[in-house]
Amino acid sequence: MTFRQFAFNNVKRNTRHYLAFFFSSIFSIMIFFIYAAFIFHPDIGKDPNLGSFIREGMAAAEVIIYGFSFLFVLYSVGHFLKVRKREFGVLTVLGISNQQLNRLLFLENLIIGVVSIFVGVLMGILLTKAFFLAAAAVFDLKELSFYFPVKALGLTIGAFLILFLIIPFFTRSMIQNSDVIGLLKGSIKPKAEPKASLLLVLLSVGTLFMAYYLASQGIRNAPLLWIMICTIVGTYFFFSQLSVYLVRWLKSKRSFFWKGSRILWLSDLAYRIKDNTRLFFLVTMVFAVAFTAIGNFMALEKSLMRMMENEPFAFYYLSEGKVPREEATRLIDQELGKAEVSFDKLKTRLVFHSVEESGYPDPEAFMKWSDYHQMTQALGWETQKLQSGETLVLKAAEAEKEFIPKQLTVTKADQSFQLSGESQASFLPRAFLIYVVPDNDYQTLSDHAPPESTHTYITYVVPEWLHQFPQTDSLENKLGQQFLQSSDLDREGEYFFARGTSLIGIKQGMNAVLFVGLFVAVIFFLAAASFLYFRLYADLEKDQHHYRAVSKIGLTEWEMKRSVMVQIAILFFLPFMVAVVHTFFALQLSQSVLDVSITKPAAVGIGLFFLLQLLYFGVVCNRYLVQVKRILV
Repeated sequence: MTFRQFAFNNVKRNTRHYLAFFFSSIFSIMIFFIYAAFIFHPDIGKDPNLGSFIREGMAAAEVIIYGFSFLFVLYSVGHFLKVRKREFGVLTVLGISNQQLNRLLFLENLIIGVVSIFVGVLMGILLTKAFFLAAAAVFDLKELSFYFPVKALGLTIGAFLILFLIIPFFTRSMIQNSDVIGLLKGSIKPKAEPKASLLLVLLSVGTLFMAYYLASQGIRNAPLLWIMICTIVGTYFFFSQLSVYLVRWLKSKRSFFWKGSRILWLSDLAYRIKDNTRLFFLVTMVFAVAFTAIGNFMALEKSLMRMMENEPFAFYYLSEGKVPREEATRLIDQELGKAEVSFDKLKTRLVFHSVEESGYPDPEAFMKWSDYHQMTQALGWETQKLQSGETLVLKAAEAEKEFIPKQLTVTKADQSFQLSGESQASFLPRAFLIYVVPDNDYQTLSDHAPPESTHTYITYVVPEWLHQFPQTDSLENKLGQQFLQSSDLDREGEYFFARGTSLIGIKQGMNAVLFVGLFVAVIFFLAAASFLYFRLYADLEKDQHHYRAVSKIGLTEWEMKRSVMVQIAILFFLPFMVAVVHTFFALQLSQSVLDVSITKPAAVGIGLFFLLQLLYFGVVCNRYLVQVKRILV
């Protein structure tokens, strides 16, 4: 048997350990290859705006996948080396040199890497066409033609071959620093009972409480860096200290500890949690990031519909000053007439004044009630009447509510207004609040404002487009693109906005983020599941000895099953549940800026991941029980 055959046989013998690592690597390589094939597709670059956006998003995802794959492979290989320490100890006793051991590890890693790359790329090629069809539907593009992605093939093979080649240089120190006795003992060494420091327990509780409290204050009032630091510190010490403290407390309650089979799994629980602290911490953070991303992505779709409701008019033309340029809107009138589109044309003026109570240095916008009334009438909405000295605020998002004062004082015009109501619809595309005031009060404000403080809006109401989301091939989008490219509407002091084109662009961008982020989240999830698989099978030999010894004194098969299932369930679902709690508070930050509820879409995303986790738990638990049952007396 040659040295290469010996390395190959080692990989075959350790198939059970390498299985999850192998499949996770294949999935990462497959996604990386498909993304690369999409980035290099010749049809993508034909859209100058969307093509660039999609490529940049996909390229960012490629970097994330590659970076995470590096960390995943590094962790996995390091784990396998620890599991096989006794095997390396035997080889050392038989005379293998450090150089030969390094070569053996290098060859094993290379064999797994080459097979993973081959299978991953092959699956990528098979699924590329289906991915192109799905991507074209998501991005609202024409069907992408099939091509053989030579560049993607070269990039994927080169990138992951380099990854698998350099990983052994980072892991060889784990073996070389151990003596023969240490290697032979492996991981089976007597351990002292884990203890928890009361100071670190309090630190865990305090930092987690601080992180959750800051997150509940909203994104504008919460320092994100401190939230991240508190969450990381609190989570790590939750597993290393607080969990151990709670287990020891439960064990001290004899009425609870001595009941049923609890003594079997609870007596070993503190050791498992302490040994797996870094794994629990890593998996929890990966899950929390994936859940938060999915929740936010799914909420963006609802946010888009809210944007459409807030900006109901098809086209907006803004001119700085009281008198708009008539030639500017003539093009819009002519083209809408040629297309036989019926429309109403409304004129609205905004005057800007500094307000004493405002938290912003910029002036606030004021609209007269008659302009507001004609807009609401055109849309068929109810109009709120105002008395002199009263004002109604138009806000685009619920998050703006905290910036609305109850009373406004315009010193320059000697005017004061009492807030009498709020309207969610903004009517105009803008990034500021609009205060509606009675016509007489508006005239006073206008008289005390310089000409450059007045903006005139020309808005177009198209009833047949009012309540339907525009499509890429719709007349609204085609006219909007035509107007946006016209030089007549692109002059200094003027601004043109096409609602349909804007919404389509935002929707395509959101879909791109969701499409890219979903696959990255799934990769994170699979990697986290693989970590759990590695750790579980690392303890298999020890568990077999443990249950064989206990079965000799009367342990039944059902008690063994129950004990094993509880231990595996804790391993699988404790990080999951902590991640769900982290996600809940992380979404509070997003909720403070998004004007839609995130709870339901986040619950759907987490529920899907829970079902996957439950299915994975069932499969792994069943395989593990088969292994343990073989040695029962």
